[in-house]
Amino acid sequence: MFLGSILGSIVLSLGAPATGDPQTVVFAWRAVDDANTFLTVPGMLVVGVSGLALMLVQGRRPWQERWVGLKLLLMIAIVANATLLILPAEDQLRHLATALPASEARESFMNAALKQQIYGAANLALITLAAVLGVVKPRLQGARASRFRRTLVS
Repeated sequence: MFLGSILGSIVLSLGAPATGDPQTVVFAWRAVDDANTFLTVPGMLVVGVSGLALMLVQGRRPWQERWVGLKLLLMIAIVANATLLILPAEDQLRHLATALPASEARESFMNAALKQQIYGAANLALITLAAVLGVVKPRLQGARASRFRRTLVS
């Protein structure tokens, strides 16, 4: 759900400026804001809350199981990056998009767009790393991993 909104936001943020039409750019950044508000943020909240609930229910301890601690740190980094870097950059882009016909606003817009794309790419990399970590977690041999190994019964 929220990964689709992230990919949609990437397409809109790259495609709209290429048209050269200020109205299209303004529309695209409003659509990105709506996608974040209604899909990305709620999706991340569901993932975060369900992950914390599973950690508590299963009795996992991040300080004993490296993969749990690393996944928790990744989630914190994703939220921090989105809150501290991506959202302010997108707010700035929406503001600058309304003044785009002016040439000085265009340069400021392109600089802000580049920053937002870098922050977004970093967040996408963190999300991908968290997903990969969820798949390879048994290989990290945390304290509980041995409990789930199959043993041969003679």
